[in-house]
Amino acid sequence: TTPNGRSWYIGSPVANVTKAVFDSAGTNTLYRYDEPIHSWTQLLKSTDSLSVGLGYCTRLGNTKTLTFSGTLNTGEKTINLTRSGITDDKRGYNLIANPYPSYLDWDAVVKTNIESTIWYRTNDGTSMVFDTYNGASHVGTNNNGKAAVSNFIPPMQAFWTRVSADGNNATIVLSNSMRSNQFQDLLKDDVSNKIIRLKVANDNYSDEAILVFNANAQDSLDAYDSEKMFTNNANIPELYTTIDSHQLVINSFEKADDNAI
Repeated sequence: TTPNGRSWYIGSPVANVTKAVFDSAGTNTLYRYDEPIHSWTQLLKSTDSLSVGLGYCTRLGNTKTLTFSGTLNTGEKTINLTRSGITDDKRGYNLIANPYPSYLDWDAVVKTNIESTIWYRTNDGTSMVFDTYNGASHVGTNNNGKAAVSNFIPPMQAFWTRVSADGNNATIVLSNSMRSNQFQDLLKDDVSNKIIRLKVANDNYSDEAILVFNANAQDSLDAYDSEKMFTNNANIPELYTTIDSHQLVINSFEKADDNAI
């Protein structure tokens, strides 16, 4: 609650950066997500270092400009991810970031034991919401109200990934070949899938779930499905479908039978 301002999910485009970049006035807050304890850890010292490729959440009480000094990140970057425990429903979720000063193509990223889905924490103009992109079905939600998210991750954008199974450690390997120049609205989706977008709304807020029909998908849970990230805001209606005990924001099927819907 302090400071009472906007949250930003970002990463550093240069190496050897400390918390001082975000907190020059000594009043703003900066957090990293600690997967082994399934919780946030606040960076308290101005000398605390930021890791290339990790995502951070900063809460700024006032409008300010962040200034990064140093050599821009380039070349191969390996990010190691964890999935801790066997019962916590947040296990395996890691907050990472695009470390480059250019777009990053999630579909081209080399992933080991990583789900195909990424989640963005974003703002719809009024409240913080989640948008989801599935790299198998190439479909993204549009809860931000500006454009559906896609495989092109904007510069410095932090996003959520998940290690695919208990007991696995995982890696993501990034390289310059996965970088991209995009001349479009941020997070824009330009794919053409056979999809049905479902939307629920009240007077102030809305939420979206997607049904995808893809010949490569199974009707059971697979890489073409994406778990729902909940805002835990009672004012925002939230919509999802289910497979077994899994609550999905993107639910993919092999085909649409005449009586399937």
